[in-house]
Amino acid sequence: MQASDIELREEPLTALADHGTISIAFCVERIVDLTTLNRSPAARFADRHCPAPYIKDYDAIAGNRPADWAERFASLCHTSISAYRGGERIGSAVVVVDSPTARLIDGDADVAVLWDLRVHPTSRGMGVGGALFKAAENWARARGCRQMKVETQDVNVPACRLYAKEGCRLESVEHGAYRELPSEVRLIWAKSLCFGF
Repeated sequence: MQASDIELREEPLTALADHGTISIAFCVERIVDLTTLNRSPAARFADRHCPAPYIKDYDAIAGNRPADWAERFASLCHTSISAYRGGERIGSAVVVVDSPTARLIDGDADVAVLWDLRVHPTSRGMGVGGALFKAAENWARARGCRQMKVETQDVNVPACRLYAKEGCRLESVEHGAYRELPSEVRLIWAKSLCFGF
């Protein structure tokens, strides 16, 4: 598949249920090695083998499925951008701006949050995530945002690699951020949307 095979469409809030039909589950086989992580924008970080691989599914967490988000996003400026190939939905991203409830924004109206990005398991590693990331970046920039942030965890090596490849820098590493998942480390990535920076 080539990038030219992907059709991107901006969709309304009602599409969140459709967004959720794409599985976000993945097998945790590698974990980001935080001891060697370099925070420079061009960093090549190391990862290490996960001694007991397991399936991670963010949608399995209560209240975390896209169908549960409608009330949370009802008064927010957001968009859902979906990727299609041959009329079939193969990926989707949700971007939020100007939200006092999106904790990554910290009250800044000119910071966007890439809230969720998912690619159908059969289309992963084919450029769909990168195309969705760029579309989210362009949408946020068109709304005057100077920066886009995204949260992930040390167990999601593919997402970390995508964000680093797309020019994000690691802004924070937070141990103990998830009470219910004490072994996972919260990673916040940020990308400047200002040209020339």
